[in-house]
Amino acid sequence: MRNFILYGLASAFNRGGVFLILPLLAALLSVVDYGKFSLYMTVVQLLVPLISLNISLLVGREIYEKPIVVKSFVVLFNRFSIFTIIVFFTLNFFIRNIILLILIYTFLEAIFLVNSTYIRFKYGADQFFYVCFFKIFILSFLLGSFFIYDKQIIVSIKNLIMIFSFSNLSIVYYLVKTSFSFSFKRMFVIISNYKSMLLFSIGLLPHTLSQWVSSSSDRFFVKLYTNDIELGYYSFSYSLAAIFMIVNSSLALGIPQLCVKNFIYFNSKKFYSIFFSLVSILWVLFLIIYIGILYYFSDKYDVKYIFKIGYVILVGMYFLSFYYYYSSFLFYDRASKKLSYITFFVAVLNVSLVVLLTPLFGILGTAFSTLISYLIYVLMSYKHASVNYTVTNLYAPLSFIVIISVSIFVFLYFFKIGGVSYV
Repeated sequence: MRNFILYGLASAFNRGGVFLILPLLAALLSVVDYGKFSLYMTVVQLLVPLISLNISLLVGREIYEKPIVVKSFVVLFNRFSIFTIIVFFTLNFFIRNIILLILIYTFLEAIFLVNSTYIRFKYGADQFFYVCFFKIFILSFLLGSFFIYDKQIIVSIKNLIMIFSFSNLSIVYYLVKTSFSFSFKRMFVIISNYKSMLLFSIGLLPHTLSQWVSSSSDRFFVKLYTNDIELGYYSFSYSLAAIFMIVNSSLALGIPQLCVKNFIYFNSKKFYSIFFSLVSILWVLFLIIYIGILYYFSDKYDVKYIFKIGYVILVGMYFLSFYYYYSSFLFYDRASKKLSYITFFVAVLNVSLVVLLTPLFGILGTAFSTLISYLIYVLMSYKHASVNYTVTNLYAPLSFIVIISVSIFVFLYFFKIGGVSYV
């Protein structure tokens, strides 16, 4: 339980820029600029697994069995990334282009992802927590300092990208410690003998990219089918609902590791009961936080509109929590093809639904596309996991979400909160 709490807090700090600080920037940025900045953040999240070849997944799966080999891959990636960042920084002095800034941000995010994953598995939850805490501390310190000095600095999208980039410098100590511990000759000898290990991480690239399509590509279609104002509204709704991804990110970090290390306990009804109760309670708490934040922005945004969109997305996030549970069985079996197939299918379904529903119902249709996709996601992962294992079904979470949704909308229909109507 202690490690789970640390993973949850670390995940909050690690993704704090996206899940915690990004919603707050809505108070400073215009609706249009907020939509654009969210779109750039989405692009970065797409590029990170591509340029890192999913090495973070290789670290998580193989570090206990082949620690030296895993370290070799991490060192190689670090050296390549450091060289590339230096090149891009140099070019940026001569070519002022936002694309270069996005690439710098991407490589720094990739370095943080790969090395923080290595720290998590090699040094444990405590060290991982410290690194993630300093990341959000640096980001908060920079944003706070510039806000006090001249808040116009952080109204610039280019400046925001650089500030978010520099928050990854919390990994510097471990980066230096790891990157210069191997000679080039030794590193390449080891990698040449175990280069087939990359097939596992590369084999999961379709899975990772499909996850991105399911969770992030919707903003591109909102931009395509609507306008910048609607993009800003949807981005704001999504960023508020995605605060619950703090929970899901901690599950994505801790659940597969627990499954591999203690499979018998993981597959017990006792663990599932704890898992279901914890996720459901946290979801209700985040829903209350979501309503509270909306009240704060009631003068700037249409609260009724935002609440419906965000709530639908938030329900999708709830189902996504259970995907992490069921997919861990497939991760345990090294079933990368099944994971990739499921995620690819859902990604195609999501895009199809977005293309169909967004022109018909606007961004509310986009939100329902996300919900339906995540529901299919968890149903498919449950179906494949139950082929080889006896796993608990989805009746409990489905019943919970139906009961709680009806109760909430009945309550909000008859009562206003702080004089603000939400439905």
